[in-house]
Amino acid sequence: MKVNIAIDGPSGVGKSTVSKEIAKRLGYTFINSGSVYRAIAKNVVDKQVDTRDVENVIKTLEVGMIKLLKDDKIELYGEDVSHQIRADYISQITPTIAKIPEVREFVVEHIQYMTKKGKGYIIDGRDTTFKIMPHAEVKVFLW
Repeated sequence: MKVNIAIDGPSGVGKSTVSKEIAKRLGYTFINSGSVYRAIAKNVVDKQVDTRDVENVIKTLEVGMIKLLKDDKIELYGEDVSHQIRADYISQITPTIAKIPEVREFVVEHIQYMTKKGKGYIIDGRDTTFKIMPHAEVKVFLW
């Protein structure tokens, strides 16, 4: 019987490394919550929105714009952006965008929607166990 697993902890403790290995061994889908924030950041850049313009950043959020796939793959409007979201310029602006409460709420709702309709997900990231996946059957904290 498959369950959903949330792996939480601060930056640099090995959340992604552990999550990927567990997903591989169990045949689960691994989702890095940070990748969702990065995809949103890429979308903001693509639409030429100033990251300091909170109102317009929020307007870029659309249901269905992001699709989370196996092996930490992510699509933005049907295009695989898994590698593009790791670019330095995306890394630099993602924290600014991730601080916007409406963006955080969008990410939480998106991941919760996916994981509530199915089992076999491993989600890693900060706040994963108590904000993003409070309904996860297994919660792991790495310190």
